[in-house]
Amino acid sequence: VKIPLVLLIAWLVFGERANSAAVAGATLATIGIVAMVAIRAVLDPMEETVFGAIGAGEVKVFIASAAYVVATQLRRGLSRSVPLGVYTVTRTLVGCVFFAVIVMMMFGPDHFTDLFDPFLWKWVAIYGVLVVAIGQAVWHTGLGSASAIDLSIAEAAMPVLGVLFAFLILSEVPSTAEWIGGGIVLAGIALALRGKVVAGRSKRPSTLIQRDATFEGI
Repeated sequence: VKIPLVLLIAWLVFGERANSAAVAGATLATIGIVAMVAIRAVLDPMEETVFGAIGAGEVKVFIASAAYVVATQLRRGLSRSVPLGVYTVTRTLVGCVFFAVIVMMMFGPDHFTDLFDPFLWKWVAIYGVLVVAIGQAVWHTGLGSASAIDLSIAEAAMPVLGVLFAFLILSEVPSTAEWIGGGIVLAGIALALRGKVVAGRSKRPSTLIQRDATFEGI
């Protein structure tokens, strides 16, 4: 649901309108993601999918997705005025406090038994440098100049990239559903990119040189 929500909330918050090609591309990418789940349900009826009974878990996921999109849109404005270091440190501290409180309420203090395990901190260091530090720095920098179309394309690419890296890192061969759904998603991304190019051309100022209309003789 993130892909169409990005365009909708960008329109509601910033008044940013996407052209028809971008909307069609986002819709097609969403259809591709739904196709992954639907085809998997047909090929493997025993597997639980979202097409079953919708419960509290599904509703909470939808609310979390909407909150994530709203936060991303608000962050676009902050990225132009708030330094990266201030934003990252504040977000990390607040996130750690909320995470600790929620985990203590749900699982108790025993959940933090292995908190000082060297094996854990080795992987935390790798994840912190590669994903958090570098990834957040690039993401924060890009948000300053990103449009709603850019964000919708990024959200659409995530499932495809997830399948790709699962193959490269874990050697998981994509299933038939992932091949078909991923192809539809890529078609949606291509259509959205075309809409972005067309929108960029329409905003490009005219380069015609207007000469002074003075009489120069015969």
